[in-house]
Amino acid sequence: MRNRVVTLATVSLVLTTLDVAAIVTPLTPADMERATGLARWPRSDADRPRFHRPYVVSLTGVGTDFFAIKTLAVITEFRRVELIAEEHARLNDNFGRAGLRDAEEAIRPWEGLVWIVARLDLTNRNRYVRATPDVDIVIGGQKPIAPATARVNGVHGSEGELIGWTVEAAFPAAPLKVRRVPVLVRFSGRELTRLSIDFAQLD
Repeated sequence: MRNRVVTLATVSLVLTTLDVAAIVTPLTPADMERATGLARWPRSDADRPRFHRPYVVSLTGVGTDFFAIKTLAVITEFRRVELIAEEHARLNDNFGRAGLRDAEEAIRPWEGLVWIVARLDLTNRNRYVRATPDVDIVIGGQKPIAPATARVNGVHGSEGELIGWTVEAAFPAAPLKVRRVPVLVRFSGRELTRLSIDFAQLD
């Protein structure tokens, strides 16, 4: 399969109203307040999709004969706090409303890392596949950089059937914060797609 090249900036929306700058690490108290604030009123249901849009690329025609890569997403520390706060907002609890201790504790396992997550969908003709695909994510170049940690998790449907996987890879955030780098998704060591991600355009 011919390699696919996608530039994240070409599918990003400029979020001037949400004050997006460069990737933030480490997070300051002001950053945490801004992230938790995005997840709840008075921010609207329209604000949140606009915030998330630059972090996610949808792909078509990329994969193998038994899975397709549907999306590739970036989760920075800032976005991780916002996602955690969104989940708590759905539960209508007091997360982040009485100080930052909750947010500080929640982000601790993710500090200093940028996660890149690929969503793989099992194709209809291969619904009985059970083997975990040998897919990995690396930062490209002449000498690809392996992640600090990585994992592949099965995704299951409403009746418990396997419908795909998430491939997650974590990289140190500090060296990436003001850089544009190629990110490669590989299957059994063979490049499936390469995306140019400009981390200077993300929080």
